[in-house]
Amino acid sequence: MNYKLRNNKGQIMVLDVIFTIVLIILIFFLLFRWTEVKTYQSITDRKTVELNYISKTAFNSLTDNHSINCYAFDGNNQYLVSSCFGPESGISKTDLGIPIDYNCSFVISGGFTLTPNDCTDILPADAVNYFSVKFNVVTNTERYFSKSIYLENILDKPTMTPLTVREATLVIWK
Repeated sequence: MNYKLRNNKGQIMVLDVIFTIVLIILIFFLLFRWTEVKTYQSITDRKTVELNYISKTAFNSLTDNHSINCYAFDGNNQYLVSSCFGPESGISKTDLGIPIDYNCSFVISGGFTLTPNDCTDILPADAVNYFSVKFNVVTNTERYFSKSIYLENILDKPTMTPLTVREATLVIWK
């Protein structure tokens, strides 16, 4: 017996179905990969935002802190001198708002040391995600000095007690 196929549409429909299934699987894998990349990016962005927030808070707490920075005083009042440090300007992670699981380093150039200083960690060489800022600070042998000394230094007048400007570096990482 001789049978003839009257149409070949059945074979074409099977190829269309296979092609559609392969296309759906490819789209599924692309969608899965895109979701995975976005999730990783979101986690990384969240860590970066958290580091920036903690670092900026620590910087502000370091440069404008009543218990760390210097005071200029006259007969009646005391004036906070921002970004000014004396040897007894003690720095602790708690005062700066740095969580326990974060590390920090605060160094003032010229061999000027603070006692105590909790921010003495060493940044690992392979660290990629960290916050670092260099800024000028004023240093003095005492945290308290007269307002006239402060004004003489600001106005660049000759003074018996010069306030020294040094470069400081604050680094924070997790």
